[in-house]
Amino acid sequence: MAVPFRTLCLVIVAASALHWNAVRSAEESKPPTKAAEKVAPRTLEEQIVALENALAEGIVQRDWKMLELAASGLKAAGLTGKDLEISILRSERGASWSSSAYMQQARLECWGLIARVLAGDTGARKLLDGYADANPEPVRVPAAPAGFQKSGDDQKAYQRAMADYQKYTLRLQQRDEALLVLALMKASGVSERIKLALGRPRLQSAYYTYSNPLVSACLIADKDKGLQTLLEYAADEEGSIGEQLGVLSALQTLLVLRGQETAFSVDHDAAAVLPENTAAQLGKPASALIARYAKIEHKETDGTLNALINFAHRLPPNALTKDAAQDLSDLRFKLSPHMQQWMKPQIDEILKKNGVDPNTAAKPPAPPGDF
Repeated sequence: MAVPFRTLCLVIVAASALHWNAVRSAEESKPPTKAAEKVAPRTLEEQIVALENALAEGIVQRDWKMLELAASGLKAAGLTGKDLEISILRSERGASWSSSAYMQQARLECWGLIARVLAGDTGARKLLDGYADANPEPVRVPAAPAGFQKSGDDQKAYQRAMADYQKYTLRLQQRDEALLVLALMKASGVSERIKLALGRPRLQSAYYTYSNPLVSACLIADKDKGLQTLLEYAADEEGSIGEQLGVLSALQTLLVLRGQETAFSVDHDAAAVLPENTAAQLGKPASALIARYAKIEHKETDGTLNALINFAHRLPPNALTKDAAQDLSDLRFKLSPHMQQWMKPQIDEILKKNGVDPNTAAKPPAPPGDF
């Protein structure tokens, strides 16, 4: 989502105006021209409001430059302590009200903290580092017991377990978002902290539906080796197939953003780091994930197969190995009739895209003999 050019200009003008307010006395100030009156707020209070609105927009859009300018403007205005905290709280409130459904609590917290750091609040950095180094104990998604709605005790137990899982999910999101803003700050040692976070287990379904902050953080922290780090993580045979696929899918999503120069966001910054042949490089680790998935006992309802198929469908032609295509073909006939009716056409399209005839790639197993 692109940040309006008018808003970016407003931030620059407002920050400049605040700077001059800090260094010039009122007697030395000249009356603004009519053109200036139409562009920038006139009073200090109006300028602070404009900066608060810009800061809110920077948080929502994940626009680092917007946030940096707005925070610097608040600092130049001389806001400290209680006044600075109130101003940033107003921005956070505005971000929470104006954001769409994908806005997360973790983003609001971590980007608000980094705004405080940039505006001169040294204590906020300690909180941010605490989030970045978190290593919460994994909590699995609780399964709702059969008929739990009829039992008050079962319902309460399930609600408690779900609350614990949601807290765990929030801690992971806080960690990843904190590492992202630290990468943007070029904090010392952040690349190693990101690698450490990648290697820690996480138990989540539908972890990130659009943007993965840890993937963007890895690319921004190390523009030369970040992609290789992510591909090596995805190729680890001991890793979680679902989480590794999530990283590959995030890279696939970033590729869509490449070349959109009119947009200002951290995801666009991360996408700009990716080389031209990134899409082709995703085929090898994806083929390995398909091979591993085909060998394990799995549930059709776990969502992994559907995610694998959707990912493979978006790969460029002939990106999968022949063995991976064969594994997908074999999977068609291991599905239940219901799932086969739904997924078989999608798998057939993937096979065709990878130069495999779905009609000859595999034969269904022979029916059982008469009893």
